[in-house]
Parts: sequence; C-alpha cells; structure tokens
Amino acid sequence: MALGGCSAGPSGSSPDAASVIDACSKDTGKDGAGREDGGKGDSGPRDSASEAHDAASDDTGGHGTDAGLPTAAEIAAACAALGFPTTTVIDMAWDTPGSPDTVAYTSDYGSFQQRGALVVRFITPAVAVAPTHGFGLIGTVEFTGPPAHRSGALSTVPCDFTTGITGQPGLSSVFSTDEPTVYFTLGYMKSGDLQLQPSTAYYFNEVNYAPAIGGTLQCEPGPTCDEKVTLNKQPGT
Repeated sequence: MALGGCSAGPSGSSPDAASVIDACSKDTGKDGAGREDGGKGDSGPRDSASEAHDAASDDTGGHGTDAGLPTAAEIAAACAALGFPTTTVIDMAWDTPGSPDTVAYTSDYGSFQQRGALVVRFITPAVAVAPTHGFGLIGTVEFTGPPAHRSGALSTVPCDFTTGITGQPGLSSVFSTDEPTVYFTLGYMKSGDLQLQPSTAYYFNEVNYAPAIGGTLQCEPGPTCDEKVTLNKQPGT
C-alpha cells in the first residue's frame, strides 16, 4: 500500500519501520533528511520537526547532523504502516544550557492522539573525554492527559515499538508500563544500564496499547493522551 506517497510494501505484507522509511526516501527522491539527493542548499519548505531538529543540533554546539535522518512525514508513514493513523514527532536537544534536563510537551506538537504514536528523537554528542560516573534517562509521564499504560522502545529506528536496542546481554530498551523511563550511559559502561553510542540518533517510540502491536487500547477516554517528555543527558557530556 502507499502512505503519503511512500510504498509500504506488497499488499498484505507487514513491513517494519526501517523498510517503510527507506521506501519513503526512494519514492520522494530525497535523502533521509528530506533534501534532494546530493543537495546541501535550500530545498524549499521543511516540516516543523525538521526545523526543530536543526535547532536542537544548534543548541548542542553542532553535535550531530540531520544528514540521512527521516523526516517527520516519513516517520508518520512508517508508523501508519504499522496501524497508527497519526504520529507526534518531537526532536529534543541533548543539552539545555543551565538545566540538567530537556523537557517537551506533546500538547505543543499537535497532541499525542489516543490511537496514534509518539516518536521522540534525540542525537547523542561526540564524546571527547569518557565520563566515569552517572547516567542519563528519557521518559514520559501524563500531563493534561489521563494516566495510562504505555508500550514501546528506545531504538535507533523510529516506530520500532517491540525490538529496541539489542546486543547488550541482560538489558532491554523495550517497555510496557505506566510512566515509562529508559536509563542509559554514554561514553562508558555501567552495570544495569544500556550503553548508547556517540553521535547517533535515537528514537523513543511509544503507543497507548498493550502490547504495542495488536494490543488493547490503554488510554481512556481520549481523544488525546498528552504527556511530558524528559531527557536527562549523561553527566560529563
């Protein structure tokens, strides 16, 4: 089927988020950042999430780049292919000067719809000197919306609600709980916490279902289930 001009795979198939985003990039003739292939100049109007991401990169002193990253429209198409009709996309800065955390509210981004998806993107900075202590976290809590059970995962792929970060024995970034929070380290390893990689885009993907795919709706009465999103950076980065 086609979603927003993007091929979501053969009829009857169940494509994963990464394959849909790849198809979107090919169908639009753009790189993952929404620019024409090979172009670095102004390619015309951009969506608000892309502009917010540019601001986030500026706020972190130039850490990270949007080259190759999917646009908000491509992310929405990937989540729609998994059965979520709307997607709230938020780009968060790694660092907020003068504060230990960065905060965002879904109500400022068109609201987190009851049957929709939430995708929060952040980019880790380069790490010149490895930290020796502490940890970071990203999590959500209801804010003007009702308390609800949420399911999803922290991942390197948007709209990945079930797999998350793999390859770290005994650890998982998949969650199904009220007020989900994922703890992590950056630049060093700490027992019990996921280790993120420098200069990498991560996505906190969340829905109001349990389980995330094919599950039971958890947020009532709707139609919105707004939240506060908090990102605490790894100390020393």
